Amino acid sequence: MPTASSFSSSFKEYGVGLIGGGAMGFSQAIFGSGFFGSLVAPILAASVLKGDAGRTIAVVAGFNAFAPLMAGLAGLSGGNSGGDVRGEM
Repeated sequence: MPTASSFSSSFKEYGVGLIGGGAMGFSQAIFGSGFFGSLVAPILAASVLKGDAGRTIAVVAGFNAFAPLMAGLAGLSGGNSGGDVRGEM
């Protein structure tokens, strides 16, 4: 059963997310969505939201930027043909 305290806390966190998303969207509009924009936008948003929320944005953005790059490099070095064909006929 939700309480007034949990509702208030959730609403506050929602507002923090709105501010972070707005800062990130604004900086991507300025810097673009290329390499530089994808690097600067989450860092700017994380600097606006200090504390746990800012650190979380920075960690998730770094993870999302680096994981596909490493997966692509692993696919190139592993001799992968570039597609997953399981279940296709």
